[in-house]
Amino acid sequence: MREMIDQDNVLAIIGNVGTPTAIVTVPITNQKKTLLFGAFSGGDVLRADPPSRYVMNYRPSYADETEKLIAGILNSGIKAEEIAFFTQQDGFGNAGYLGATNALKRHGYHDTDKLWHVRYSRNSLNVEGAVATLLNASIEPKAIIMAGSYAPSARFIELLQQELPEIWFFNLSFVGSYALKASLPKDARHVVVTQVVPDMRSHYPIIDEYLANLKRYSPALEPNDISLEGYIVAKIFHQGVIGIAGEITKESIIDGLEQLHKNDIGLGIPISFSKQDHQAIDKLWMITIDQGELEPFSWSKLNILQNQ
Repeated sequence: MREMIDQDNVLAIIGNVGTPTAIVTVPITNQKKTLLFGAFSGGDVLRADPPSRYVMNYRPSYADETEKLIAGILNSGIKAEEIAFFTQQDGFGNAGYLGATNALKRHGYHDTDKLWHVRYSRNSLNVEGAVATLLNASIEPKAIIMAGSYAPSARFIELLQQELPEIWFFNLSFVGSYALKASLPKDARHVVVTQVVPDMRSHYPIIDEYLANLKRYSPALEPNDISLEGYIVAKIFHQGVIGIAGEITKESIIDGLEQLHKNDIGLGIPISFSKQDHQAIDKLWMITIDQGELEPFSWSKLNILQNQ
């Protein structure tokens, strides 16, 4: 970050990946007064209230994602004490866990410290201990909220599902639904991923545009939700820049983005920013991975009450 800003004289930085990264980079972007735009993270460090002038987000927060998951799980008939957590041992995992436990408290359940919470080390596949702990849990979990990367998450799901095939696994968007699907065995089921982009088959104009340009410029690459998010972030940034009347500077880029109001980029929902609101969208989509296929998710698929 310092090299790009001080030596390369960049005017803005787009698409930094990860909450642990953001914990380090947000203070730098504020100190250097250089925009950090569309970071690939739902961490609260990127979402000060009121917002930092130099941090602007496309995606909803992990708190938004976990609120949606907790509300849906509880409404499906699963009890709060039947929820467990599997998280990466870092700022990302902490954000997911904190978001979920705060959501549970808002829904009236305050004994969150009694719920089972297993973790794994970042950049490792060491999930066997987490699996063993949950297999010995005093209350068998029916839903696990997961904040992890795709490879260890897939390994965890595969191992635990061999012993407890009816558990549902709810993954935060960072995992990447396409990457997770590719890492899971073909017979995996009951796997859900929140997404900050629509289903690839929904044919919003932005998706058709993304697919056409991916085929034109990078035909060897397969479409996926992660690169679609990157495309959307770049599209929004471009819309803010082309509206600048004078010189394009660090400050005029931010001013241009803050002028976007109900801007239609083909996403099906309008994109807006303001000085008081630096998050482009609040909408979330949900995908299920069932026996090697990605499908839109409906909470009716849990059908918990019928199975009890």
